[in-house]
Amino acid sequence: MITLTPELFRILHLDRHSTGAAAIMALAESLGARLRAYSAGAIILDEGETSACVRLVKSGWVASATQLRDGSRQIIDVHLKGDLLVVSTVAGFSRVTLQAIDRVVILEFPQQRLISVFEQRPEIARYLAAASARLNAIHVEHLVNLGHRGAAARTAHFFLELAERTNPGTEGVAVEFDCPLTQADLADALGMTAIHFNRTLRDLRLLGLVTFRKGSVLINDCFRLAKLADFNPDYLRTYRDGNAIDSAAFDGESTGDVRDSAPSESSALRA
Repeated sequence: MITLTPELFRILHLDRHSTGAAAIMALAESLGARLRAYSAGAIILDEGETSACVRLVKSGWVASATQLRDGSRQIIDVHLKGDLLVVSTVAGFSRVTLQAIDRVVILEFPQQRLISVFEQRPEIARYLAAASARLNAIHVEHLVNLGHRGAAARTAHFFLELAERTNPGTEGVAVEFDCPLTQADLADALGMTAIHFNRTLRDLRLLGLVTFRKGSVLINDCFRLAKLADFNPDYLRTYRDGNAIDSAAFDGESTGDVRDSAPSESSALRA
């Protein structure tokens, strides 16, 4: 376990206030924050477990998913750098599994210490509330995706969302971003079989819209893809413009120790 690190001061905007160093360090100790590292595939929190931590993704990609009785999986969300990991619970037990997609570093806060910290630093409460609001907005779009968009539009919308979340504010016809998700992961996130997703991906590639390679996604024409998906990034940008999270503060290496943990859609396509 470590105390609050310099990047956390920037994330929570503590460095923008005039509080003395001694008071900040006292707050750091009271918050009890720590960094934990997980290797690709490691379970961060299992479905059915209880959790006493608030978690933020410092680096890497995390999937939150639920397992169905037939063995299939539905990925509820993909969490990236700067995202708040909030799990739905029933009687205190998690309804989802949090799993590292690639190597992940998580910032953890014990829940029982937050109330007193909120009283001292209301900006931390505002930060976490804004992060939770953004997560809810993303989930609304994912619900619309699964309920009302066809396979091509659904896939296009998800790729555009990931592009905006990994490269915020990027403008241009084409954009490429790193993506450690496999085709099986993407199919589970979009509510498709692997075969259906593969065919949809092929159709988008033949239209010159998207090229998916192992480890990266190239969107060849953001404007055409956005028209197909009816994509509007305001649900992501409104949160960011509010300065609730300074994602740049997650860049770079930690100055403290990191603890490793154990391990047919043709009509839609013509739109």
